[in-house]
Amino acid sequence: MSENEELSALLNGLSNVDSPGKSLSLFFVIDATKSMRSLPGSPYSPIDMVNVALRELINQLKVFERSNSVKINLTILTFSNSVMTVTDRMNIQDCIDIPYIDVRPGLTRYGVVFGELNKLLVEDRIIGVLPKTAPPVIIFMTDGKPDGDYTYQLDRLLGNEYFKLSQRSVILMGDAEGSHEAKKALIRFADKEERLLNSSNYMSLSDAIIQETILALRNDFVSPLIPVDPDFEPAAEASPGIPFVVDDYVPAPTF
Repeated sequence: MSENEELSALLNGLSNVDSPGKSLSLFFVIDATKSMRSLPGSPYSPIDMVNVALRELINQLKVFERSNSVKINLTILTFSNSVMTVTDRMNIQDCIDIPYIDVRPGLTRYGVVFGELNKLLVEDRIIGVLPKTAPPVIIFMTDGKPDGDYTYQLDRLLGNEYFKLSQRSVILMGDAEGSHEAKKALIRFADKEERLLNSSNYMSLSDAIIQETILALRNDFVSPLIPVDPDFEPAAEASPGIPFVVDDYVPAPTF
């Protein structure tokens, strides 16, 4: 069976889910450090294959969304020393000219992206897109171990009620596959070790990303909806000019 045939089979299985009217947020969290530019023995770098997979997935999910009366809102975050937002809750149908995701200087700061995810996964960003809101889906991709302390931001993220409901998968590449430090952090992030996936076990990195995203979406659409508080009112927008702190260590407050 070719990769396209395998993808079609997965999508057919997803299409059989009783999902009409549901809305969900899909997050891709992508390591953008310079090591993602190299893959010994391969003509394609990890970041190249991530870009290929995202484009293929977006095209397929557009068809799925139209055929099943669902709404998929896509957020793509890349991280090194800081977090960059490529798309922010963009409906999959509007994802036409997604910029090429490239690497940039910096370290693999897990803490920075954990902090940003915690900020994004708040009630006024998840609830209210449609009445029937499924839990978020988060796909985390890295080829490196964490640089710097991440535990404070991860602890905060693990306490986020919407994060707790999410379907999460981690795709490990290169050095991250054998890194005890990476696995220690990301097992906590993903909640279960079986949610950590080595890309070397697949035909290609792009194949791993596509398959695991579709499987996570399928599991998500059959999970219970997020209950909507009838008295909920979105929080006011944050005041402009207050930057997001990209330092991955924030000391605990004192009283």
